[in-house]
Amino acid sequence: MKNNNKVDRLYKTDYVLVDNNYQPVEGLDTCYHLTSVEWLLDEYFMHELEMCVIEDKINTLRKEGELLFDTSTLLVSMTRLPKEVQDAYIKFYNDNICMFSEDQLLSKV
Repeated sequence: MKNNNKVDRLYKTDYVLVDNNYQPVEGLDTCYHLTSVEWLLDEYFMHELEMCVIEDKINTLRKEGELLFDTSTLLVSMTRLPKEVQDAYIKFYNDNICMFSEDQLLSKV
């Protein structure tokens, strides 16, 4: 069954891990909504950060749109990515849209 939903834009509350050149370090199928960033930070730092430190990092991410994740990786809002990278994500989502349920589509976030 063909899904007629199309992703036409990305959202500032969705984040991806990128290198210093703003190129994705994970597959195009991986992005993190703001609500999952706390989990991502907690897992990455192996539960060693206090919750107040994680909350500070999330607040920085909200305010700045990006956060230094480690020495060579940034967590960046999808709307701050270079246009060609944004276009690659949009194309990927539209080419693979039947893989996702309706509530998983970026256009529904």
